[in-house]
Amino acid sequence: MINLNPMAGIAKELMNGLDGLFTSDEERAKAELSLNHQLQQPHILQALANIEEARHPSVFVSGWRPALGWLCVFILAWTWVMRDLVIIGLMFVDKSEVVQQLPTADTSTVITLLLCLLAAKNETRKTKRSVYTMRKPDLVNVIADEADISKDKAALALNAILEAITSAMKSADSVNLIGFGTFEQRSRAARTGKNPQTGETIHIKASKTVAFKPGKALKQAVN
Repeated sequence: MINLNPMAGIAKELMNGLDGLFTSDEERAKAELSLNHQLQQPHILQALANIEEARHPSVFVSGWRPALGWLCVFILAWTWVMRDLVIIGLMFVDKSEVVQQLPTADTSTVITLLLCLLAAKNETRKTKRSVYTMRKPDLVNVIADEADISKDKAALALNAILEAITSAMKSADSVNLIGFGTFEQRSRAARTGKNPQTGETIHIKASKTVAFKPGKALKQAVN
């Protein structure tokens, strides 16, 4: 069965996350109002409805848009190319009286329909490519839920971990979390480069940066 409200699940998850982002009821109410407005945007609803239809196991549900698109292409090909070729062929065999019986189509309507289908497909691709970004408040919520502790304690624990990693990086130490990965400080030697706007050669000073090398378990988790 197709989900007639494809935003319902997403809306629920976003609403649940608002508690970790806002501290006052007024801020939370404003955020919920803005979120509800965004979720009702027609192009977003249509794109997500397209995704739900494309996943449907029935070919009559998942395939009607492609079928309609190819039908539009065939109608345009018939009107612009094939019909003239058929007329020429009928004249060669002395069947010109049949020409008046050949079907015609309103190409402006067909083009409008085809452009709507292509626009919907483009919005679907955009929606599929979107990636959720977990922010610090989201991570605090996850820690609190997984460890069964309060959000305040989860925030303190997360801040302590981040401060420890930062301190290690300042001291040029490495932080090795077996299975997850390794944080380490790396040095970049002085070098020459080019100004991308002027093409002029410039001198780039030596600097330090932080690198992260994923562990075996993390690599396996994403593959």
